Amino acid sequence: RFEFLCQRKPRLLVLVYFLHRIGRVPSTSMWERGELKLNSTLRVLALDTVMSACSTALCEGNRVLASRRELMRYGHAEAIIPMVSAVMESAGKSFSDLDAIAVTRGPGTFTGLRIGLSAAKGMAVASRLPIVGVTTFEAIANAVGEEELCGSSLLVVISSKTRVFYAQIFTCLL
Repeated sequence: RFEFLCQRKPRLLVLVYFLHRIGRVPSTSMWERGELKLNSTLRVLALDTVMSACSTALCEGNRVLASRRELMRYGHAEAIIPMVSAVMESAGKSFSDLDAIAVTRGPGTFTGLRIGLSAAKGMAVASRLPIVGVTTFEAIANAVGEEELCGSSLLVVISSKTRVFYAQIFTCLL
């Protein structure tokens, strides 16, 4: 079931969709200063380095403008920044066009977490953008449509290299 969900909607794209669906937006002070409008469509750069792939996507609302994903066991640190550059170039956008940076915050590999969070933090500080963290569980669970989940529960299980299992139960996400 886990592989099926990931194949249906890549985890990173689900992450961005999840951000918009639950209404997580950049800081309240940005709204108060008028830097973002209530009816604006958020442009989010999303990063994922926590498991066996390195992924990045640039989304506007629920639409993916550009994305890159590469399966890899090692080398996330060397791959993430060139992937971000390729995605930004492919979409024809710059960091000044973004509203936020999203990153998966685990569970996942310790090194993968550090790489993704460090890359997101560095880009956010340099471009003065807010960061939104989403758990790996939330991103995976959101691959299941609302109509499939309502009235039932979903158990998301992730295994580690040391054969430890991490799990979270979700119910209707309405």
